[in-house]
Amino acid sequence: MLSGVIPALFSGSFIIEYIFSIPGMGKLSVDSILARDFATLYVLFC
Repeated sequence: MLSGVIPALFSGSFIIEYIFSIPGMGKLSVDSILARDFATLYVLFC
């Protein structure tokens, strides 16, 4: 059951942080993806 909940939890936090400009891992991830900052993405997800 957790395997279906965890991705939804992370995607929801990314969206909320990005919309309301709250500094956090979600906003950092989205900004890194848009800027194609592969070093930051590697550190965040590996």
